Amino acid sequence: MQFWKANLLQALLVYGHALAQLAVGERFPGRRVVHVHRVFAVGLLLGWLLKRTNSIWPPIVVHIVK
Repeated sequence: MQFWKANLLQALLVYGHALAQLAVGERFPGRRVVHVHRVFAVGLLLGWLLKRTNSIWPPIVVHIVK
């Protein structure tokens, strides 16, 4: 599978998971919808960072810091 397709797919899966959590009210207090959309963008960013660095550690550090 091409990288951009795989990255888009993983970001969509994470986005779907975030929407499911929003639906049951488990997470994202306050500005909920804004946070869910950020999940998709961060998923794309972390996937790109993984590909760019060829290491899992930079995405882990970004995830912790964000």
